[in-house]
Amino acid sequence: PLYERLPHAIGPSAGTVLDVLDLAQRVETEMTLRGTLMEAELRVVRPDGSVFDTANRPRDLVTWNQWVRRIGAPDLALPHLIFVADEWKQAMDGSDEAKQLVRVVSRLMRLGRKFGIRVWLIAQEPKKGADGTTTFPDDIMANAATRIAMAYAATPLVWQLVFNNQRSLNPNDRDPVGDLAMLKAPDGTVPRGRAMMVSPTAQATPFQGLFLDPGPDQDDLSSALSRFVDKAARQAKLSPGARLLSERGLPLRPPIKRIEIVLR
Repeated sequence: PLYERLPHAIGPSAGTVLDVLDLAQRVETEMTLRGTLMEAELRVVRPDGSVFDTANRPRDLVTWNQWVRRIGAPDLALPHLIFVADEWKQAMDGSDEAKQLVRVVSRLMRLGRKFGIRVWLIAQEPKKGADGTTTFPDDIMANAATRIAMAYAATPLVWQLVFNNQRSLNPNDRDPVGDLAMLKAPDGTVPRGRAMMVSPTAQATPFQGLFLDPGPDQDDLSSALSRFVDKAARQAKLSPGARLLSERGLPLRPPIKRIEIVLR
């Protein structure tokens, strides 16, 4: 309920594996619609009735948004879409629904990037093992381009699971002992909210994350988070392009080879 007050949330928070699967499938539908839109031949009709076709049609979200603004149709811009699953480990319970969820989320991670879709999977204690105990299955790990681990979890097991460190001779493997030195502040302590990020385009990078501290005159951390969310909600200003394609009623059911855009 706390996050559902944010103006850019497009769906309710999910509390069960089935709910998470339903949200993931909604995002998958949006990804399919965006793919249909960007892969079709686009025919644009100007206000004076003249027509021009685009041979070099936009094929990714960034190019698409630049193009629709350039032709004078900013309302056709598409928002970035983030699918966030906290306590991801709880969804990996070995059920058929969990296995289907892995397939859908893996597809979002593999194909959704160019359509502006990002997936964030979060777990406090990643595990490995037989069915029901694997937090991040191979299909997920293969498509997890950027990985983050918090400093408080800098143990050999967590570093192996998050950064795929098999303690081999590969120089790209993360070593929790060496990383801990990078995570420390100048005074030798590890600040709360400190983390390590590894991505395909950058080496391991320590960074300081946002840590909400309610302070001595406040009640608890959840109230600090509530105030943070309320402030963000009041300040948010959404553009006309913040709606999803699935909300616009456009006839984009595949297969479609040609789409006409009429400028007014």
